[in-house]
Amino acid sequence: MRVLLITDDYLPHIGGSRIYYHSLYSSMPGDSVVVLTSMTEGAAEFDSRQAFPIYRVNIHALSFPVPLISTVMRYVVLFTVALYIIIRHRISMVHCGEPEPAGLTGYLLNKLFGTPYALYVHDDPEVPGLRWYPKIMRLCYRNASGIVAACSLARDNVLHYGVDSEKVTVIRTAVRSQFLEPADPEGIR
Repeated sequence: MRVLLITDDYLPHIGGSRIYYHSLYSSMPGDSVVVLTSMTEGAAEFDSRQAFPIYRVNIHALSFPVPLISTVMRYVVLFTVALYIIIRHRISMVHCGEPEPAGLTGYLLNKLFGTPYALYVHDDPEVPGLRWYPKIMRLCYRNASGIVAACSLARDNVLHYGVDSEKVTVIRTAVRSQFLEPADPEGIR
């Protein structure tokens, strides 16, 4: 099986979910993973050291005076590049790092081409003030082949959307031992 991870950001961009994804996917054989994410500073050097291909698109640069146009353009770019990757790399499943925009892209790929998708959830996915966001999340969660929650709180939040509990699996963040070693006091100064 070869999977495509679509996520808004990936290392070297700093963040907990980025480390979470990298811990999971870097432990898989390199020929079983392809990543689609946004461009970030230092990405070329980082990407060249990985065992799997990473495709980067500049979705953050798609800014128009009308927000709806920006949103639609982000989806068009992600969908188009994801479809290219699915065909080129013979992807059998899409993993979506967040409900929007990755999850909705996975949903569309599933409905149009039958490619199954799974969603990752890290916390409470609600975005205050966006009335349409819970509808998108519910649509993506209910149609996903599976949902990976980073903790019990995330699992409980997903279950509030009426998702079958058997669809949700908790995979906690791995901690590598080198992060637990005390820092060299001389190096801190």
